[in-house]
Amino acid sequence: MAQMLCQTKLDEFLANPQEFIEINNEPFPGYEDWEYSIRWQAMEIPGLIQLRVSVRLAQPSARLMAPTTPNQSFELIRWARLPEQEENISPDILSRQ
Repeated sequence: MAQMLCQTKLDEFLANPQEFIEINNEPFPGYEDWEYSIRWQAMEIPGLIQLRVSVRLAQPSARLMAPTTPNQSFELIRWARLPEQEENISPDILSRQ
């Protein structure tokens, strides 16, 4: 479940980068027990960024009584090109860590 949600959010972000905003522990729409984060940073190659999308089980429901285990969270890392209108931004402005 965590892997599917993470891939879904990564695909959504790549389809509509929303000006490359970072998101931290936001509830996952339609899956109230899950939350996601999106982080990114500029790479040394102009126009290339590294995206990190992670999801985790935020509030286990009554049916999940066990403590959080590694399979209840997932992270994907992907390198992507900036949209053409963003390629002229310097890496210093894009760095987000």
